[in-house]
Amino acid sequence: RADPLAAIPELPFTVEKRLPHDRTRFTQGIAFTGDLLVESGGGYRESRLVLRRLDEPRPLRSVDLPRGWFAEGIAPHQGRLFLLTWREGVAQSFSLPQLEPGPTIAYPGEGWGLTSDGSQLIQSDGSHVLTWRNPQDFAVTRHLAVHAGSTALTRLNDLEWINGWIVANVWLSDYVVGIDPASGCVSWKLSLQDLLDGRERRKADVLNGVAWEPDAQRLWVTG
Repeated sequence: RADPLAAIPELPFTVEKRLPHDRTRFTQGIAFTGDLLVESGGGYRESRLVLRRLDEPRPLRSVDLPRGWFAEGIAPHQGRLFLLTWREGVAQSFSLPQLEPGPTIAYPGEGWGLTSDGSQLIQSDGSHVLTWRNPQDFAVTRHLAVHAGSTALTRLNDLEWINGWIVANVWLSDYVVGIDPASGCVSWKLSLQDLLDGRERRKADVLNGVAWEPDAQRLWVTG
């Protein structure tokens, strides 16, 4: 099958730094809150939230989530953290930086990635459609179909709002893409296949975390 991203312009980048990461955590979402990182790790019976410093993999705080939850994307929004679950149909909010749990909210379908445009939450569910949600009650306010050229782009996963773009990693690929939030058009891509050498790739799973450091204007990725 033809790669729908083959003709999308590729942005150059420079690898500035590599930092240690907890290899036991299957990252689902990662985001900056102030100068700290908050990260969700997935898996049934092992999902958790972690708050840590960028250069220190040991957590400052770690919160175990219900054993029947598979934690997915997270998004800091107006002083709180929102968390999706994969197939459980439950979102939960937490205080920041304490990670004290707040209300849970039910929603239909799968949860994959989550970000905030400053006023609304934006969710992916593995399809080519992104959903805007009211953070107060998770009510749907907008849908956006994402396409690369004339082809619908599915498997949109972790999301990040960066300088007016929706940035997503495409699950099971080495691509991070920039999506125009007005049109749904994929306008650019980053090709990250060279971040791992052959030995590292044999031990790695998937690219599955995108975080924007706004003060440094720097993108961090993990898996």
